[in-house]
Amino acid sequence: MSRNYIEITEKKIENIKNNLRVYTVDKLKKELEEAKAAYNDTGHDRYFKKMTRLEKELVAINEYLNGKEKTAQQVKEEIAQERRNVEIAYLWGYIKQDLNLPQTAETKRLDEIIKGGHT
Repeated sequence: MSRNYIEITEKKIENIKNNLRVYTVDKLKKELEEAKAAYNDTGHDRYFKKMTRLEKELVAINEYLNGKEKTAQQVKEEIAQERRNVEIAYLWGYIKQDLNLPQTAETKRLDEIIKGGHT
């Protein structure tokens, strides 16, 4: 490939990133502000979930724009980990219910870890 072609391609990529930054990021930020306002007004979980989703999207886009995009393998591993986390939370709920576990410091801590992802 010629040097000129590479320079033109790099300029196109930079223009696409700038357009993505201007349109997509601004749109997501506006939607995020609207979701925050709706959540503050109503307290509905759906707005909180929307806020969480939009924040994740903004982080992913910013990482991409800053050259920190993830590999396909990393994305697959994260998806697999999220599925395991959901399954663990689901099973923990059934274990607590089926065994009628009392509220102890240990069960509360497990609830915190599962719900908040704290370590």
